[in-house]
This record gives sequence, C-alpha cells and structure tokens, in this order.
Amino acid sequence: MRLLMSLPLIALMAGAAAAQSLSVIDYDGPRAGVLADLEAGRLDVDASVDSPVLLGGIRFRAGIGHGRWENEWEHGPPLSLEPRVTRLAGSLLFVRRDGSLTGHFGVGLAAYLPKHVELRAQRGLRLTGGMGYSGERWAIGPELEIDLPHPTRILDARVATRPELLPTFRLGLAVKRVF
Repeated sequence: MRLLMSLPLIALMAGAAAAQSLSVIDYDGPRAGVLADLEAGRLDVDASVDSPVLLGGIRFRAGIGHGRWENEWEHGPPLSLEPRVTRLAGSLLFVRRDGSLTGHFGVGLAAYLPKHVELRAQRGLRLTGGMGYSGERWAIGPELEIDLPHPTRILDARVATRPELLPTFRLGLAVKRVF
C-alpha cells in the first residue's frame, strides 16, 4: 500500500527533474539566415547558410537570393522594366565577436540569372558586411550586400550590344538561427 501511495510522488519528482535541463549554445556553430530588403515597395530576399567559425574567425557562406535589379544599355535607352534576377553566391566571411555583438565582412563570387529575355546571365563579385546581436540561438541586425556584376562584352561586331546589370547594393535586416 505504501508503494502504491508513493508512486504519484515519485512520478511528480521525476517530471520535475526531467523539466530541468541545461543547454549550451555555441554561437560559433553553423547557422542559417534570411536577409529581407524592402525598397520602393519591392521585396528582395536572400537566404544563406553559414559554416561553423573556423580558424578563430572565418566562415564560409552559401546564399541564394531573388529580387528586382537596375540595368542599362551600353548604347541606347534603359529597359522599361527592372528585371527580376536570381543570385547564387559563395563568400568567405571574416567574423569578430564582442560578447553578444558580432560583426562580419566578406568577399565572394556570385552568379546573376536575369529573368528577362534581353539580359544574359553574368558573374561577379559580392561584398558583404553586417553586424548582429545574438541571444537565445538567434542573431538579428543590419546587413549590407554589394553585388558587382562583371560585364559580358560581345566581341562580334555583327551582334548588337546587349544591356548589362548595374552594380547594386541591398541594405536589409538579417535574421539568423544558430544550430
């Protein structure tokens, strides 16, 4: 009978003990994030995955983004619509942490894939910089991306010159989740 009466007490104590846990968050671990930029009513989104911090302050980042882009004709009027462009990028980030505040600067390569008939796919350089406040497995803060497409020059004189993407930047709010 005593054993039967003590079972609810044991179950209650076991439940309370199971609810107590200790978790260690490694802010230098891998993370995934989203950068959103709203400019002139147009939403531009860039999703990325970062590697763990290596060698005391370096991360690798892979990203994919989509949004509107400015463009130009080398000889002639600009296109009437700003084309949608998908971006694929890989970057090397240099990270500095000061408590819960983290800053980073990165350089990488990107491919730009316009969804407009008159524009060709281009490759280029990507510069990234930002900072964020970390807490409870999340980091949030401003981030700047600068895309510098390399012009594709057509050497054949019989083919008309095509429009090219202009260098552009996005300043947005980045939200990242540490794993």
